[in-house]
Amino acid sequence: NYHVWIRMAAPDGGGDSIHVGLDGIPITYGGVGLSTHPIGEWNWEYIPINVTSNDYTQLSIWMREDGIKIDSLVVTTDSTFVP
Repeated sequence: NYHVWIRMAAPDGGGDSIHVGLDGIPITYGGVGLSTHPIGEWNWEYIPINVTSNDYTQLSIWMREDGIKIDSLVVTTDSTFVP
């Protein structure tokens, strides 16, 4: 299990979310994605990731709505870590 923190900023409610996935398959698909507060300020957002492969795994981020900005990504196994 991995803990993924993504630092995002959204200008408004029309551009406040992304999709996150593993190996080309979105794990946030079908919902509203991973969203942040639409206030234009930088916020850390969290998503747990369960990696079932012992081999190579690729983390992907797709823009769901235009306007969202990302500037930092933290991937850790430390469940107590908070940026």
